[in-house]
Amino acid sequence: MPPPPIDGDIDLPVIRDKLLELLRLLWAFFSNIFIQLWSTISTACIVLWSYMVQGFEAVWTWPPLEAFRTELVAAVIALWDYVLAHPVTAGTIFVLAYIVVPCVYNTLSMFLLHGLGFRRQGVLRDSYAANYQSTSYGGNMPRGSTFARWQSQGAKGGGASSSRRN
Repeated sequence: MPPPPIDGDIDLPVIRDKLLELLRLLWAFFSNIFIQLWSTISTACIVLWSYMVQGFEAVWTWPPLEAFRTELVAAVIALWDYVLAHPVTAGTIFVLAYIVVPCVYNTLSMFLLHGLGFRRQGVLRDSYAANYQSTSYGGNMPRGSTFARWQSQGAKGGGASSSRRN
């Protein structure tokens, strides 16, 4: 069944004009708030940045740190010269430091957690972890404790930095 016809009393162009005026007012209101908010946030960021730069310069130019600055600059220059002279060795050191060592650390910590009794299903019965939990905590496990973190990592099936989820 079609909707009933609209009475002749409703003036659609007037309603449209009023709605457009309302939208213009709302736009002006919210854009003004946004501009003020943006101005406040950007000013705060600039002030914070200037304080950070001033603090860094104050610490960096502090006279007792002169020897440290000199040694640090010399070390960075020497490191850059070494990288330019030995790119393969530098690349190997980079791969070892940022890929191999974290993988080995994660694997070893996973085996350590597994050996202590932290498993995917929970703490293994009659394991060192179960014994420690029953004697130290009983039924009240403190949130954020080392034991709770290890239990969480064991349940994830990973080591110290695992982000895998079941």
